[in-house]
Amino acid sequence: MRYEKCLKIKEIITDGDKLSVSDSRVGENMTDILIRAGPGTGKTTRIVREIVSLVKDKKVDPSKILCITYTNPAVEELRERLNKNLGTPSRDIEVHTFHSFALNHLELDERSKLMDDSIKRYVVFRSLVKRNVFNYSKEYLREYAAIISGMIEYLRCYNVSISKLLENRSDILSKLYEYLPENSNFPEYERFLDHFINIYKDYEQFKRENNYYDYTDMLEMFIKTHKDSVFDYDYIFVDELQDTNILEAEVVRIAANKYNNKRETQLFLVGDAKQSIFGFQGGSLVNFREFSKNSDKIFLTDNYRSCQKILDYSAAFLEKHSRDEIMINEAKELTAKNDNDGGVYYVLINNDNRNSIIRSIIENTKDKKIGIITRTNTQAEEVSNFLSEINVDHYCSAPRTGSLIVKNGIIDLLESLFWYDNPEMLAKGLVSPFSGVNLVEILNIFSGNHTDVNFDDIKDKPNYKRFVDMVQLIHYKPGEERDPIKNLKTLFEKYILPISVAFGEEGMLSAVKLYNAVIKYYEEINTFDDYDILDYLRLVDVSEQKEHVEKRISVTTVHKAKGLDYDVVIYLPSTPKRSLKLIEYTEHAILSTITPSYNKEEIDEESIRVDYVAFTRAKEKLFLLFPDKKEFKNMYLLGSNLIEKYTPTFDETNRVAINSIQLSYVSLYSEFIRYLETKDLDVLLRAIESFNSSRRDWMKRLISDRLKQGFETISYSSLVLSPVDIFLYKILGISGISSEALELGTRLHRFYHQMYQLGRKPQSDEEKFWYHQWELCVEQLKEIDPNIKQIGGEVPIYLEQKDISEAFGYSPRWIKRITGKIDAIFQGDKMWIVDYKTSKKQNSYNKQLVFYKQVYAKMKNLNEDDVNVAIFYVLLRDMVNDQDGKPIYHTNVRVGKRSKQSMKAIVNKLKCIDEYISNPDKFIEDLSSDLNQHPNSPYRYLILRFIEEYNRSKSF
Repeated sequence: MRYEKCLKIKEIITDGDKLSVSDSRVGENMTDILIRAGPGTGKTTRIVREIVSLVKDKKVDPSKILCITYTNPAVEELRERLNKNLGTPSRDIEVHTFHSFALNHLELDERSKLMDDSIKRYVVFRSLVKRNVFNYSKEYLREYAAIISGMIEYLRCYNVSISKLLENRSDILSKLYEYLPENSNFPEYERFLDHFINIYKDYEQFKRENNYYDYTDMLEMFIKTHKDSVFDYDYIFVDELQDTNILEAEVVRIAANKYNNKRETQLFLVGDAKQSIFGFQGGSLVNFREFSKNSDKIFLTDNYRSCQKILDYSAAFLEKHSRDEIMINEAKELTAKNDNDGGVYYVLINNDNRNSIIRSIIENTKDKKIGIITRTNTQAEEVSNFLSEINVDHYCSAPRTGSLIVKNGIIDLLESLFWYDNPEMLAKGLVSPFSGVNLVEILNIFSGNHTDVNFDDIKDKPNYKRFVDMVQLIHYKPGEERDPIKNLKTLFEKYILPISVAFGEEGMLSAVKLYNAVIKYYEEINTFDDYDILDYLRLVDVSEQKEHVEKRISVTTVHKAKGLDYDVVIYLPSTPKRSLKLIEYTEHAILSTITPSYNKEEIDEESIRVDYVAFTRAKEKLFLLFPDKKEFKNMYLLGSNLIEKYTPTFDETNRVAINSIQLSYVSLYSEFIRYLETKDLDVLLRAIESFNSSRRDWMKRLISDRLKQGFETISYSSLVLSPVDIFLYKILGISGISSEALELGTRLHRFYHQMYQLGRKPQSDEEKFWYHQWELCVEQLKEIDPNIKQIGGEVPIYLEQKDISEAFGYSPRWIKRITGKIDAIFQGDKMWIVDYKTSKKQNSYNKQLVFYKQVYAKMKNLNEDDVNVAIFYVLLRDMVNDQDGKPIYHTNVRVGKRSKQSMKAIVNKLKCIDEYISNPDKFIEDLSSDLNQHPNSPYRYLILRFIEEYNRSKSF
């Protein structure tokens, strides 16, 4: 073996998460430790084991331990497992993603806001249009906007700034000239480099002018602010080290005080170079190797997931295709520690037999957990559509076609409403399923040439009334106050969202995302012309980012399958998508010039590692389905001793055609569009008949799944939601429009947190006033407890399921944990939980105080009587203003008491949530009742339509 200072040990997995700590290495000395953990070797178990050892055996203060991982689900999993093994002490351990850790230590302007991907793409798109960069239509410019915004983000992960691009421009061009193939149009690449620098400038300028920051800014600001800071951690654990980019690695070094000698912190790093597959996000093995230089290495060789045949095939695959000898040798050392009997099989496929083969494997591996893993979202979507056609229940990570159809239909409608006097635009809008015009009328009007349609011909016809009403809603009458957000919101709430219910889960949620995007557009980028909103909406991603749901069969891409495993894996490899040479060569030249650690060979091998990750998701059987082409055979056929040919068995008489009609509204609309081209009325009528004769239970599944996800982790705010609120915010994900009061409360809370946590001093007159109000409240509380002093700000609270039962006397079935933040903790003769408020709502606030008291007492193992609660009303406004019309503010402090009535209300809400998840019928019943209490809700039409469709589906 070729591992310097590498200790090979055996993993010992005991019953569940009850871990043996006899082989713990952390804390023996302060040398950093790197665990090279191959697939299936239990890296998360190892992290938990080491932390348990530190707290239980070595008596380390849990608050001196920091864990950093990549995703929010990974954070929740780690917290849950730590709580299971440590109980109360685990709640003082900090567990973060890189970005949440950085954000937690930043003092941001209270008006700062996080930039989402849609706005990023739109800013780049506007720059492309303004600068006339490409000789393409807007349709292609939208594609380039997504690519170039990704290019900016990718280069920034390597710490490539505008100033570095300008300083190194000539060297970059020299590299470009060196890399480009003969006969390349070098001047074109030079022009693109200059355009790219200007687009990058436009992007940064937009952020500055509009108070935006993005995820990379979080890391950059942290590094700039805390380069010389001293962090009070004894031990830092970092998961998935192989995927860290340069900035994330720097965050780790700063948190571990590697740039000063003022405090010693030990790093415990876990990763596997063979599973480095996020290079497109800037992840680099360079950081893995740099940390490795000064660390003791531990190599985990015992694999508890896959059978030996799968491990042998995977190692042989790396040996044939990779040039990294260390990774190859690591793969060879993996040893299966289970009794799984299985193997590796291949099937040569084509477009006609792929789905039948997948069906055959599914039918011949009953009762097994199956993962159908693809390289691309397109492959995943195609497989998922097929499984839906044959009524196979499954989870799919990829977006579905319905999302795009609904998005285009809504945009076509909006375009026709804006330009209804243009016959071609009008025709597109009338054909949209959101026009409100029935199929018979459309068939009549399109019997001739659709460009002959004129608004005057339809405006007085009863069957077009809904469409005409929408036109009148969008266009302003002379003298009418111009309020585009109000009119567009009404258009969605009254017409578009209710119609979207007919499109099923994908369609309805896509319409909601466009609705949220409309609100964001007018709130955050309303300096643009109103019609620009169509360009913006076309750049909005309406695909559903689904959380993984446990099903027997899952369809997922390799990157979404990371960290998961299946009894049987069906893998559909594909040739990597060819990138645009213009982008690829420019990126390569920039990074080769500016970033010395950049390694193109490592990035080129990422495709090999992606395959390796796919292989090693399998426990028992691995099926490779690939075309009968030389490049695929050379890639995957490694010898009969490693991979066998699989002969599928299936009944051809039951074979389902790939293009069979799906019984959904999306397909019905597609069939109608096809009819306009083919005039084949029989096909259209059969589709209508199929649609009318079938109803699916998607609504019930949507309610149950969304409530499970939405209430798996709850905060107090979840407990005060009405059924209407639950439907809008938890099930549909509708964004509320921000208000002045809400923005004020957010800014005030942020200031008070930074005042305590970061020692921020009041700067503006507004902040000085807030500080004065806070001091008045503290003085009022000192009248009760003279010795109080603040000891905590935005203190996180966390309870696992079993602790919820002990705290509230009810054991929830679906709610797994309670989280949240307490505004402040004060200590005097008594302990005080303090909540900041800007208005009075006595009943609701008393329940909130009881909730915090119960959770915090249980979390800290305190007697309830030793925890007191108080509300600081810091900005109470008098009803009557002064003589100059200015508001008068005062303060008040209210001390809370434990109330049996409030406690009972909280428990009843917990029970209610459980019942809604188990019985969607009960939720619909309460939703209907609650809607009657809100007759003026702007979402009334949508909710009524949903309830109507839900109740109708029950009769089928």
